[in-house]
Amino acid sequence: MDVGDTQMRQNRMKDEIGEHCQKLFHSFLE
Repeated sequence: MDVGDTQMRQNRMKDEIGEHCQKLFHSFLE
């Protein structure tokens, strides 16, 4: 397992969680 590959995967998960939170936040504001 490559260290860089693991970091990329973690970053992708953070991005997905961030997008999900943003969507929830926007729907909360509306």
